[in-house]
Amino acid sequence: GLPNSFLELFIVSLADAVETRGMSDPYSQGNLAGSSAYGKYQMTPGFYQDYCYAYCDANGLPRQIFDITNPANQDMIALFAAGELFKKFNDGHRSIEQVARLMAKEWYGGPARINWVENRVPNPSQNRLTLGQYADLVVNEMKAHLGGRLYYYEVQEDFHNLPWPVKGRNVYTS
Repeated sequence: GLPNSFLELFIVSLADAVETRGMSDPYSQGNLAGSSAYGKYQMTPGFYQDYCYAYCDANGLPRQIFDITNPANQDMIALFAAGELFKKFNDGHRSIEQVARLMAKEWYGGPARINWVENRVPNPSQNRLTLGQYADLVVNEMKAHLGGRLYYYEVQEDFHNLPWPVKGRNVYTS
């Protein structure tokens, strides 16, 4: 089925397209290239900690780092991080595809590398894809889920009964 929201589509797509495609147990996956990234969405310890703290702050909880070996925590923090990145890049002037590309580039390369030219590889000793290649893979996977056209959506609980393509609140196309 279709993921429940644009943000869920983003994290599912980056996991499926790049990070842990075809792995039998993606939630316990270390990084094959030798970085410290872990799990289905290949979050680094610093990325994971930052978004755990931000999640706690946003939800009125004492700051803590949730057990990353728990798949539910990986899903929760990845989805929250995707939401924060969406808010950061969705300035009302960018197309939804431009927003998704920037989200993917920051996920892969970190905020310091977001303005790099797309043909650069962050951490060449550990990575093989350029920023642009990574963003292409994620966005193309998102488009494949949506029948080839990227749009923003949030679906109501009864989304299984909605006409295709899924219509939700705040749907717009690029």
